[in-house]
Amino acid sequence: QALHDRLRSQARRLGVSLASLCHLAWGQVVALSSGREQVVFGTVLFGRMHAGAGADRAMGLFMNTLPLRLDLDETGVEESVRIAHARLAELLSHEHASLALAQRCSDIAAPAPLFSALLNYRHNTPAMAGVGTSDVLFGMEWLGGEERTNYPLTLSVDDFGQELGLTADAVEPISPDRICGYMQRALEQLVDALERAPNTPVRELDILPAEERSYLLEDLNRTEADYPSDLCVHALFEAQVRRAPDAVAVVHENEELSYGELNADANRLAHHLIGLGVRPDQPVAICLERSPAMVVGLLAILKAGGAYVPLDPAYPSARLRQVVDDAAPHLLLCDAAGRAALGPEALVDLTVVDLETATPAWAELPASNPDPRALGLSP
Repeated sequence: QALHDRLRSQARRLGVSLASLCHLAWGQVVALSSGREQVVFGTVLFGRMHAGAGADRAMGLFMNTLPLRLDLDETGVEESVRIAHARLAELLSHEHASLALAQRCSDIAAPAPLFSALLNYRHNTPAMAGVGTSDVLFGMEWLGGEERTNYPLTLSVDDFGQELGLTADAVEPISPDRICGYMQRALEQLVDALERAPNTPVRELDILPAEERSYLLEDLNRTEADYPSDLCVHALFEAQVRRAPDAVAVVHENEELSYGELNADANRLAHHLIGLGVRPDQPVAICLERSPAMVVGLLAILKAGGAYVPLDPAYPSARLRQVVDDAAPHLLLCDAAGRAALGPEALVDLTVVDLETATPAWAELPASNPDPRALGLSP
């Protein structure tokens, strides 16, 4: 009741219909749900506004459905309400145009639909609901009814005069309850902005109810779990290798490696790094584009006991050289992109291991896990 009264008060202040506010709020729901600022959705027209004299006494269905476009952008909330109202008023002059005609007038070629979401704003005041018409309906029996929609997503707003009702129909897996929650939140945000900051960009109106926001940001992020503090990361990886050696571990474009393959590749490289003098906690730089080779390199450094220094080849060369100077690694794992990013002057004092080479020096080394005790590490 309180939200309804505030909405109606703002509609009167602006000289627009309550339906205009609801259309703008629904546009924001569609916009944020689809990630677009320019949205088109269907709206149901009464069909009797321009039907001529006596249309109010004629039986039958005059209703029509036409597309409405709204821009949910940097325009202020109050101005956006006025624009929505003007576009709805303009649409009334076409209320008897068929949807097929609207399709032909658009740039969207059939059979692609003009819209897939619909808003049906319905006036259900006592007079509209049949109160006081018992004499006219005498002898008729109400058997019941069931709503149907031809659109994947339909929201019906029932205007009862003193309150609003929301009913959503949606295809699975869309939740009608969530859609109604989004709409109510959008209406709350809209009236708050109209009352307090009417120049707020309409795109900033939020549609997430507090419960769903809490679920997304807090409940889903409660990931506390016991972590074995006595094992290193690569040891946990090796345990997974023992459990599922054939399971897919890495996928990159059309290439994939199983846990067993990834472990074997990392072990051969780790034995090579140990032979090059890598010792526990020694920094080893790695500068590669994202690829399976990068994962192999990271694991190999850990298995050799080293501490990897990650260098992103997308970073400026000066920044990468600054990191290298600070960490002072003696060894660098890289590819062509890494070489180019660092520049030749940064490679002078580094032993470079090229992971892109077609015949790696470590190809024939053992595929077994390095012995952590031989490296002076805890198993």
